[in-house]
Amino acid sequence: MAWDFNLLSLDGYSPETGWIRIDTSKLSSVHTSSFEKRRSIQRRASKSKKARRVLSKYSNRERNRARRHQLEIARVIQSLCGSVGLEELSKQGMYTRSRVWNRRISRGD
Repeated sequence: MAWDFNLLSLDGYSPETGWIRIDTSKLSSVHTSSFEKRRSIQRRASKSKKARRVLSKYSNRERNRARRHQLEIARVIQSLCGSVGLEELSKQGMYTRSRVWNRRISRGD
């Protein structure tokens, strides 16, 4: 079975079952909303102890929510095809001149 992870979906193909699409838009929205919250707080975090605590809280919350969605995705994949090996890609070749695109790649959306 071959898998392709896109920004909003995980697409798989197997000769026996055909194409399978797993929606990952919830995971993307967790990262995007958390990014916006953290960006507004990060400006003040270097000067304020309270802002650092709030930033830590939002970072932990994002990590926990993202892990939950990743576990759901992993369960679906395991139920479809058993164990799966994934390749770690280098992001360096994916960057372009687009500022928005580069930020999305850096965040891992």
